[in-house]
Amino acid sequence: MTQQPSDAPIPASQPSAGIAGGMAETWSDCRRCDPVGHYIHTAFALCYVLLLPLATAPKDIAWAALVLTTIARLPRIHRCFKTPSRDPLIWLLFAWAAWHSISILWSADQAAGLDELGAFRVVLTPLLLWPVLNHAALFIGAFLVGVIGANLVQLAQQFHWLGQKPGFQGRLEGWLHPVHTGAICAAALCWHLSAILKGKRWLRWLSLIGAAAAVAGLILSGSRGPWLAIAATIPLGLLVIGFTTRRLRRAVLVIALIGIVGAGVAWVATGDFVTTRIQQAVDDVRNAINGDYHSDVGERLARWGAASKVFVDSPLRGAGAGGLGHAIDDLDLGDVSPQQYHAHSVYMHVLACTGLPGVLILAGVVVLSVRRVFRCRSGHVYAIGTILVLITWLIGAVFDAYHLNGNMFGLFTLIVALTLPCRSDDDKPQLAST
Repeated sequence: MTQQPSDAPIPASQPSAGIAGGMAETWSDCRRCDPVGHYIHTAFALCYVLLLPLATAPKDIAWAALVLTTIARLPRIHRCFKTPSRDPLIWLLFAWAAWHSISILWSADQAAGLDELGAFRVVLTPLLLWPVLNHAALFIGAFLVGVIGANLVQLAQQFHWLGQKPGFQGRLEGWLHPVHTGAICAAALCWHLSAILKGKRWLRWLSLIGAAAAVAGLILSGSRGPWLAIAATIPLGLLVIGFTTRRLRRAVLVIALIGIVGAGVAWVATGDFVTTRIQQAVDDVRNAINGDYHSDVGERLARWGAASKVFVDSPLRGAGAGGLGHAIDDLDLGDVSPQQYHAHSVYMHVLACTGLPGVLILAGVVVLSVRRVFRCRSGHVYAIGTILVLITWLIGAVFDAYHLNGNMFGLFTLIVALTLPCRSDDDKPQLAST
């Protein structure tokens, strides 16, 4: 039988993805066997990532379009999924969603459990982005443009433009919850700092402007959880980078000086607002110690305590997804119905609702994602920032149930997608910068 020449064209239905040549060839084959679909796929992926930090409903529409595009392309590009299909972190995300689904069976409020489960649809995001992930840096750029859009909405709220107004206590929340707006601004700041460190001159100036906008948006969101996350992550991150990467030390010193000056300017402009929020937190803790939990911080402490109680009562399976509010009969929920009840923490909510199996799965997701992001060898300018974004997300998750919100959980799965090509030491692709 005559063998096919090695330089023969690859049939459109049988790309060499995952067969030989590495992931760069995988993406090249996906594009070559379906060029029109590739551009459409990339466009919808960019729309989704751009809208992710900006608004909920438009983001969901873009995500649905991304799903349909991926399904339509599957007959031509299905072989390119060999790498992600063997990825343990992907399987752990699916296991988390599956166990959350199973726990609905013993939940006291199955409708609320199904509502919570809706956010888990984003575990598909790494697979949806995989065929066009050679544009990784471009996706991060789209996210940063979306954050600028959110900052413009905050600006409109501050000056009452276009009918926009500040939220409760004068917080500028954008079109998301103020905690989530603060968290996406913190993520943007991390990626901007990475570009300032590693980017070309024009990108550094653009990133400096974007970082200033992100800092302003973060402060004016009034979200103390993201404040704590960024306060812990950025100084430590710059310190580690300065000690471990000699060629970046000068840039780190410049950023540190700019940060000190910027902090002084920010304090003059917003110091009273920040002081008020911090003092409120101190007063809330003091009142909670005295048994008064009717405050933001007090309610969080009460919910953490309630979640712990539920776990102790049912450590193997928890209260079930959506059942946390009904499992607490001695906690004053105020104007919060049991159907809207969550533990104000990813870790405590998983602990209470899905018990020890859920906690073990979550621990695996956290450990593998941290290990992956630190071992990633991606060459684009935002790679360092991705490490910092993950850390801020994990710290912020202490104070809010990020996994029950499509925007915030979507940010986490975006991070997983960005580091997916770095899943092993054998795969060290240099992701394209565009």
